[in-house]
Amino acid sequence: MKVLLNKLPSKEADKFLYFYSNLKKKFLAESKFKKECDVCGSDEYTVLGDDVIRLSNTKLYLTESDQKLIVCERCGCVRKSLVFPNSFYFDFLNYLYNIVPKYIEKSMLEKAKLRAQMCIDYLQENSLSLKSVLEISSYDGVTLDYFRNFFKTKISSETFFPTTIGIEPTTLAVKFAMEKFPHLKGKIINDLVENLDLAKLTLDYNFDTIISSYALRMIVNPKEIISNIAASLSNETIFLVHEGSFINTNMLSLNTHQLFRQFSQQKINYFTSYGLKYLMESNFFKFYKLIYHDAPNLQGVLMGFKLDRKIKADEKDLKLSKDTSNLCLKYWRNLQKDKKEFLKYLENVG
Repeated sequence: MKVLLNKLPSKEADKFLYFYSNLKKKFLAESKFKKECDVCGSDEYTVLGDDVIRLSNTKLYLTESDQKLIVCERCGCVRKSLVFPNSFYFDFLNYLYNIVPKYIEKSMLEKAKLRAQMCIDYLQENSLSLKSVLEISSYDGVTLDYFRNFFKTKISSETFFPTTIGIEPTTLAVKFAMEKFPHLKGKIINDLVENLDLAKLTLDYNFDTIISSYALRMIVNPKEIISNIAASLSNETIFLVHEGSFINTNMLSLNTHQLFRQFSQQKINYFTSYGLKYLMESNFFKFYKLIYHDAPNLQGVLMGFKLDRKIKADEKDLKLSKDTSNLCLKYWRNLQKDKKEFLKYLENVG
């Protein structure tokens, strides 16, 4: 274990390191080398470098000799070399990750507006209405509350609200959401999406909108999750995948810190946009639209997909994914030579 950055008092840092060491020791026997790429299934890879492990956002980061980032030789997507069972990640998010809402941030409302606008475009183009939404990683509840009010309908004197269901593993975030938005009580499941029976959940609520909110890159087996969702949905469902960045779209950012710290955000997979398109279309979600947004406090990509059981993934997307990844990783490696700048952004941005 090598501490990369520590801005905590020694006793507090020791507490985090002790908890992490015990957590890893507890689940190490169940951990496994992530041999196959989740996007294309290839088991050929090269090592990109050390996986930077965030124990406390902006405060404590480390690397370990047995944990690397590796690059798929076929599609260029990057992934962690070592993955743990779900229980490890539940405890990691709740006790170490240190991302918990303290107030409603303006950026969260902006995210909700972007998502709602893409839904409006899709619904109007297909003469549909929104009746039920599932948000994976519902965090502070802002998007669920926004959708509930934005898509409400009035018939005579009665108001009808869409069904809003969330999945959120961070217990304090669930508590925050229910305090701020009492109508969400009993509507947010405090667990990892990987632990749930998604087929039953989608059948029970017949969701016409699915939102993955900065979550898909943190899921151990995203292909299984996407496939399970697709198995029990109607043919008109829209699936929104919102992420902080992808390997290639990150290059568009005018916020320099995004370029330096893109592989230091504790994700399991780092996709290209082409790689994600291939992954989704391999599991019956056809690409609909992409929105790129770039601001100091809100940078990322929103990709929309429509359920289509006839769609066939295009192998050309894997070639595009690999080519763009090669170019972006070459530039990233060059940036990493400036360790001082890299650590500055870890400390100030996270």
